[in-house]
Amino acid sequence: MEVGRRVRALADKAINYCKSGYKVPFPATTEGSVNWIKSKVGDVTVEITTVKQVMEFAEPGNINKIKLTSTEIKTSASPEEVFEFNLGDINPLSVDYSASGKWLRVRFETNFKNKIIKAYKGGKIQPYVYSLEIAVKDTEDARGLILALKKCAEDLKGK
Repeated sequence: MEVGRRVRALADKAINYCKSGYKVPFPATTEGSVNWIKSKVGDVTVEITTVKQVMEFAEPGNINKIKLTSTEIKTSASPEEVFEFNLGDINPLSVDYSASGKWLRVRFETNFKNKIIKAYKGGKIQPYVYSLEIAVKDTEDARGLILALKKCAEDLKGK
């Protein structure tokens, strides 16, 4: 019993040390954070499958309005999927990662799960959605992307 208490105390200290030693990899400004997010969203390859992703501004000069383009390529390319959303509409509490097989993705939902994310597949409009997933290369990218998305969602809320 005593060994279990000591292990728990040491684990708590290690967790706090890791949290305090982590430095955020993105700038402190909202615009800098959005640009950092855009730079981290890119092509991810796992075995024979590649997901090509591009994140850009949907409207020039509006850092809140984002356009995410995603194409999955296995043996042949799947139709291009395009999503348009506002960073301020993201629920910061919903931003998290999900792991499935060898894939690591950052997942987020809109506030109150409102279906307000425009979706297009192969150039044709699809029903609106309330959640998205972004494939990432490794856990460090996922951790930074989660923190940056939460920061931008809070900073741009209501804009």
